[in-house]
Amino acid sequence: MKLTKKELIALVLMITNGYEDYPFKRKGREHAAIRHHHNQKILAIILEQDSRLLLSLKLKPEQVEEYLNDRGIMPAIGLNKKHWLTIAVNETEVTQEELKQMLLESSRLTRK
Repeated sequence: MKLTKKELIALVLMITNGYEDYPFKRKGREHAAIRHHHNQKILAIILEQDSRLLLSLKLKPEQVEEYLNDRGIMPAIGLNKKHWLTIAVNETEVTQEELKQMLLESSRLTRK
């Protein structure tokens, strides 16, 4: 799957029914945070770094551990590495359906 940052944001918003926010601005790079409407908790972070489109999600620790074996998935950048991972969206073997399930799980885990 090859996506632009704009397309990825639209996909995440559609799947999670969240809203887009920009609380992190570092050295001219904008990190899009997708948040829940009811509690404002972040459920996903989208950024571009070194020409790579990255998506960080919260999952169960055992899921994080399992997914780290997949190409294009790495320990979370700037987040708790036990509960979060980062996906190089255009470099991973994760299918769009798997990505959807990961997004739904991140949304569920951050809903409280």
